[in-house]
Amino acid sequence: MNKLSAAELEVEVAAIRQRMAAQRLIIAHRVDPPADAPPAFPRSKTMQWIVRDPRFATGLVAGASGLFFATRLIRNKPLLPMLAGVVRLVKLLKHS
Repeated sequence: MNKLSAAELEVEVAAIRQRMAAQRLIIAHRVDPPADAPPAFPRSKTMQWIVRDPRFATGLVAGASGLFFATRLIRNKPLLPMLAGVVRLVKLLKHS
């Protein structure tokens, strides 16, 4: 084991403190980024697109649910009132 002098220990401690301060700044930036910083979440291009324009996601969910309920409606006649409710919901979502 190397024995360091007091001066060398002071230099080493200062270097470690400097690295810790830099790491704290990085963590603080990740936890609470500045308001003008570009968003880091979501990272995927698809999720960025959906978050930026949620009408696509709404339409996709409405279309999928409409398809699901349409197939159930063909097999089961009492689902007609529920399908009408889905259609009304889709119309409301498109207008908002």
